[in-house]
Amino acid sequence: MMLAKLDRSNLKAVAIQYTDNDYGENRFFTESGGLRKSTRERFQRLSEKGQRNARYFPFKYSYYIFGEALRLLKTSGKSPSLQDEVTVLLAVLEKVADTAPGVPIVAFTVRVPLDVYQRFNTLLQKMLGLNPALTERVTLADIAHDFTPNKGFILDGHWRAPYHHIIAKRLADFLKESVH
Repeated sequence: MMLAKLDRSNLKAVAIQYTDNDYGENRFFTESGGLRKSTRERFQRLSEKGQRNARYFPFKYSYYIFGEALRLLKTSGKSPSLQDEVTVLLAVLEKVADTAPGVPIVAFTVRVPLDVYQRFNTLLQKMLGLNPALTERVTLADIAHDFTPNKGFILDGHWRAPYHHIIAKRLADFLKESVH
């Protein structure tokens, strides 16, 4: 975890954003005790993919929709349950709490649709309440309650710039009010 490598002497709070595509990396972290090491080749491959995604070509939308449909057909297994996601996230939060003792932790999620967002937050709040080590340290910020799938880019679901701005403002306001 990168937090362990930083100077934490002036750290006022740790903010953690969680969304469903973080599950695999968080699970790997909790099972192995560390982050997946990245190679130069993997970095180069991901950089090239990002550059390809930024270029327009005719029928790009159709190409990506068909590619995503094929990927989903090839993907076996099912999505993790909300219980599994929350359990893995709690393990990450415990590691953060151990790494930055005494520092408040603010967690927030960006999940769509709204009912999944609400069920995830409710379960996370309940499980935080069952963990005395985290109860006093972790605050759940309800700052993405009105996000919908159309807030992201059509091809990959990442937020567009205005929604990064909205979350940043809401998080800053939440931190001003909640972290002393």
